[in-house]
Amino acid sequence: MCSKICPANSNAPDASDKESDCTCIVGSTGPDGESCTKCVKGTYKAARGNANCESCPANSDSPVGSGIVTQCVCNAGFTGLVLGDGTCTACVIGTYKAETGRVACDGCLANSNSPPQSISLAACVCNAGYIGPAGGPCATCESGTFKADGDDTCLSCPSGKSSKSGTTSLTKCFLQCPAGFSGTDDGTCTVCIAGSYKATSGDAICNSCPANANSPAGSITLTACTCNAGYSGAAGGPCTVTPSSESVTTVSPYVVTAAVSLPMTVAEFNDDKQEAFKKAIAAAAGVSSANVTIVKIESISSVRQEGVTRHVTMRHLLAAGIRIEMSIKVANKNAGDTLLAKMTVTAINTKLQQAGLPVATILEEARTAPNGDVTSTSDADVVGGMLPVIIGAAAGLAVLLAIAFFFYWRYRKKALETKRVTPVSELVSGELGMIPMAPVATVQNIQARLSV
Repeated sequence: MCSKICPANSNAPDASDKESDCTCIVGSTGPDGESCTKCVKGTYKAARGNANCESCPANSDSPVGSGIVTQCVCNAGFTGLVLGDGTCTACVIGTYKAETGRVACDGCLANSNSPPQSISLAACVCNAGYIGPAGGPCATCESGTFKADGDDTCLSCPSGKSSKSGTTSLTKCFLQCPAGFSGTDDGTCTVCIAGSYKATSGDAICNSCPANANSPAGSITLTACTCNAGYSGAAGGPCTVTPSSESVTTVSPYVVTAAVSLPMTVAEFNDDKQEAFKKAIAAAAGVSSANVTIVKIESISSVRQEGVTRHVTMRHLLAAGIRIEMSIKVANKNAGDTLLAKMTVTAINTKLQQAGLPVATILEEARTAPNGDVTSTSDADVVGGMLPVIIGAAAGLAVLLAIAFFFYWRYRKKALETKRVTPVSELVSGELGMIPMAPVATVQNIQARLSV
């Protein structure tokens, strides 16, 4: 039986008879026969004997007394050494690794980032345009604010300027569209058209007035929308039809007339599209659609010339389409003139497009006229046009009858004086100093002689 034990962390083969046979075990180092020291942290020794402990690969570590390279694992902030391949790679930007080992680096939360070799979630900070605690979560900066890299909070854009949500720098704050104007993200502002309003600043769109109401261009409140003629209600609506509107739609001394063209055929312009057209024109004019009348629809290939329709071939046209003549009833001339200001090309085409109709081309500018000037031709119009002719003919006939009666009276007077009946033809010839007339003196003959 052996009477001696090898020094600490060493061992000797069987049947060893001297102390120098004791050599350091794996994971320990020191002279043979003497006390052996365990390999320190971050090193390893894979063989027995007095060899020195070897360092773990770069950016890796091992426990005290490691006896194999696979006990070296990557430090926090590094990953690799899978199956002991001897390489540890730094965690890339946007990732981190909080512990040693062979696990992969973890990614930062959405909209946050971290530097290379990060060793904790707290190294992930919110990106520009986002705000939140270290490690996240990160929320988008609201519109009208911005946050650059390194800023702790979202900062407001200067007065009179705004921004999109998530803006990353002061230079990206753009001119803010005021109330009454709509805008886009590039800072271009457009005035709200008549019949709409916008109560807040920013890039929101303009809101349409309620049905049967209208407002001036650039309106900033709902109460700027007032009821159209023929409708009543509070400012801002709702607007309901009133009895007074019936008198406007049935009896109106004035109308506003206009003519436009649409790029469609007469067949395509069916009842539904005609109703949509009337409503769109009414909305642009700020009146009830009951006051709008489509006077005439004709193909654009027909043109008027001196009151007669003349058809031309399509090659002579600038564009195919239809011509629409319309009239809008108004209470008086002042109301008509006020309506003219609303009947702009922009207002008309905006409402037409909202109604699903194509853009119109103005053929005849809107004008105010007495109602009778635009009524369609009827029997009453024919009689009215012929009345001057009838009166003139009657007056001419009366003159002729007076002349005939005059000659007849002279004839009777001479007959009585001479006791002889002279033929009327001789009497008339003698009186007028002309050649003898036909035996029978007719009104037509007298009229012809007088006209010489």
